[in-house]
Amino acid sequence: MCQTVGYISSRSMHSLTARADTWFLPHTITYAPSATSLYLVNSAQHQPPQHALLGIGGIPYEQNAELTKLATLRGYISSPLVNLPASKEEVLAAQAAFSGDGDTVLLGPLATKSAFEHSGLDQHSIIHLAVHGVANEKHPERAALILLSDSSSGDDGILEASDIVHLQTNADLIVLSACDTAVGRLQGEEGIANLSLAFQLAGAKTVVSTLWSIDDTTALYLMKRFYAHLAEKDTVAHALTSAKRDMLKTYGTQAVPYYWAAFKLEGPGDHPISLNSKKFSTKN
Repeated sequence: MCQTVGYISSRSMHSLTARADTWFLPHTITYAPSATSLYLVNSAQHQPPQHALLGIGGIPYEQNAELTKLATLRGYISSPLVNLPASKEEVLAAQAAFSGDGDTVLLGPLATKSAFEHSGLDQHSIIHLAVHGVANEKHPERAALILLSDSSSGDDGILEASDIVHLQTNADLIVLSACDTAVGRLQGEEGIANLSLAFQLAGAKTVVSTLWSIDDTTALYLMKRFYAHLAEKDTVAHALTSAKRDMLKTYGTQAVPYYWAAFKLEGPGDHPISLNSKKFSTKN
């Protein structure tokens, strides 16, 4: 029998998350920025979104030299942005598990910041972003997800935490499959300021984020297993834990914690995604 254990995020708990996942993998671990935020999410009236999925990935970073130049000049990166070949497959895995009328999938050249911001964020139950992420512990409001720019709409492609908090979403689940999206600075009772918290402040019920840089290929395997378990009506928290167990069973000693323990869940994860899911067996 699997027991669910919840934690309130703190600096000490934040630094011990990987070890906690290793020690307590028989349990299901969830986190919350603060007790207040957890209470507000649980007590809020939640209007069911109309559509299943909004996914973004497969961005051709290497073909957009101006984006790398801009991100470098602004101090977001110190080396050129590289493509994330498996990021497109992550979005397609989510689409295979949950699909319906009105889904929005922004792949390749369609994955611009403006397209994401105007994709009906409050109308999708699941939002999956498989992109480059940049943390900023000194100035957490400048932590960012790097999408494509769109000169016709005047956006630069860089979605900062300060932008995210002004968005409005009604998502049951947001998956930030990008580097360092749970990394930030502890800000008193508000918890740790990072990209994950920004999406929660924008209205997300539950967010899956990362504690360090993730590997593109192993992240794809983990996300495929995660969505497979969600499609079987597992709760969000148990689905993530089960995906980690699947990786350990499949790869054994090669599945070191670096590849799977970075992914954490913040918010109430005791609910399944209530949508009509396609057949996507956990035996795949």
